Amino acid sequence: MATNNQYQNLPPYSGLCIAGFITSFFSLLPISIVLSILGVKDCNLTGKRGKGLGIAALIINGIYVLVIVIILFTTVFAAGVGNYVGRSRRADRSERQHNQAIEVVDDAIDRAARDR
Repeated sequence: MATNNQYQNLPPYSGLCIAGFITSFFSLLPISIVLSILGVKDCNLTGKRGKGLGIAALIINGIYVLVIVIILFTTVFAAGVGNYVGRSRRADRSERQHNQAIEVVDDAIDRAARDR
């Protein structure tokens, strides 16, 4: 069984790692990334506990960045496809209107030729 002395000899947690881990859940990417990196360095240099929290925060932030990139890519792609479809529909409509105008003019010319 563990005694109180064993728990008292453990090094403290790195406050930077804890802060980085907590801010990673609030999507504060730049702050969380900086705190996590500094916290992991702090754990490596001083032997404090909490390195796992810092690494977990970096992984969570990486997932956030990946999701943001995917959302931006799909939004830009969808906007580009929508713009292309809109342009082609406008072109089709313009071509139809042009053809209708030509038919009207041709009909008018035919009527004028018959009336002579």
